[in-house]
Amino acid sequence: MSGNKLNIILLLLLIGSLQACSLFEQISRTPAPRKPVLVKNDSSGHAVAANTGNAGDTLLPEKEKSKYLKEEYHLAVLLPFYLDNSYLTALDPEEKKYSYRPMVATEYLQGLLIAIEDLKNSGINLKVSIFDTRNDSATVRDILRQEALKDADLIIGPLFPRNLALVAPFAAKHHILLISPLSSKVPLREATPEFIKARPGDDAHVERLARYAAMHFRQYPTYIFHTADPGEKALANYMARIYRESLPYGNEEKELHLVELEEDGSFEKDLLSAHDTNIVLVPSNNEIFVTNILRGLNNVTEGEAFNLGSNSKKEDIKYLVSPEDIFLFGMPSWIEKFASSRFDYLNTLNFYTTREFFYDTASAAYRHFRGAFIDTFHYAPSLISMKAYDICFYMGHLLSRYGSRSMDYFDFYHHAPINGQIEIRPVYRIDPKHGKEILHHHENRYVHILRFDAYKLELAPGFLSK
Repeated sequence: MSGNKLNIILLLLLIGSLQACSLFEQISRTPAPRKPVLVKNDSSGHAVAANTGNAGDTLLPEKEKSKYLKEEYHLAVLLPFYLDNSYLTALDPEEKKYSYRPMVATEYLQGLLIAIEDLKNSGINLKVSIFDTRNDSATVRDILRQEALKDADLIIGPLFPRNLALVAPFAAKHHILLISPLSSKVPLREATPEFIKARPGDDAHVERLARYAAMHFRQYPTYIFHTADPGEKALANYMARIYRESLPYGNEEKELHLVELEEDGSFEKDLLSAHDTNIVLVPSNNEIFVTNILRGLNNVTEGEAFNLGSNSKKEDIKYLVSPEDIFLFGMPSWIEKFASSRFDYLNTLNFYTTREFFYDTASAAYRHFRGAFIDTFHYAPSLISMKAYDICFYMGHLLSRYGSRSMDYFDFYHHAPINGQIEIRPVYRIDPKHGKEILHHHENRYVHILRFDAYKLELAPGFLSK
């Protein structure tokens, strides 16, 4: 039996031995100890090995350390392992070589294991409890009745919103930080500041695009295209507000137009300028709308007329010479999810987008993680494993610095070794009972802005991950 297959089967047996309401404490692994890893950001914005934390990192005053810090912190992991559905996939049937294709929860746990070991080697001790939620609400309720769970300092999981909604009130009652690891939804009715959404929402992506466009392209006419969909319209209005707020003091945008279009994405090309570069921002995840926008922007050559309902005045008609005069800003779903995306269109249009996780394969942090992962599991890590590593590494160091006051210090620690940064910000909402704005939850708002060039994504010029 190959070492790869054996290693994974042992991992599954280990997890499988856990009952839904049992605890597995003090995770340990057998590989040779590695040197402690702390990180900082290099000039390119990526993490590199270092001996110090954030520049200007603020620590608790000495007199408060004994009150808020502990020698060991308790991490509880609640994930649905679906052990009955795990499977092996044939890579080469003729040679009978197999490789395990771990599901999301197992991939996530693998990343956590590497982070826990690195934290331990850095002098940060975690007592770890793992629960198999089976993605079952009754099982989650049973887990929450465990007395041992009440002393947790941090809970990671569950994965799905309906079970997160069950755990959130428990975490708030016992003042336990709760990480929603992969969901983009916030399933909270009541305000729960302890709830931390690790995945940035659409508004975080829109915010980054608007700020970048305002800083780097404010001298050109700018258009925000959207449909009549209420959610999309709200995103467009938010994008316009952030764009204006991000203009340097004393600078006003040359032109900013909010343009509502039909779902077919049609527009009259005289809407755009023939004598200037055009900046087009489209905060939409509507595949039909986006595909038609791409087609239209690639057909705005001189001499062609669009008669599709624009309110532009005929005496102001200006035809574009080339789609290369257009800089297009769009959502990550265009590349990650849309099957009909025309990459040739995107490449011609100087396309900029965002991504919540982007790593440099040449960075010291990535090489360290990949090497440790392969040493342990004998195959390359997935993106989910990398995300798990970063959030666990981040939270472990945050707890070691600020203990039970960690929530007050999100602004002072941002390190995520592979991705570069995590930025946890408060999210405020109106309390319907009193009509006042209150702190509802916390959310990671950090995303990268990327340029699509030569059919590859790379960090956009002038963008620093800090």
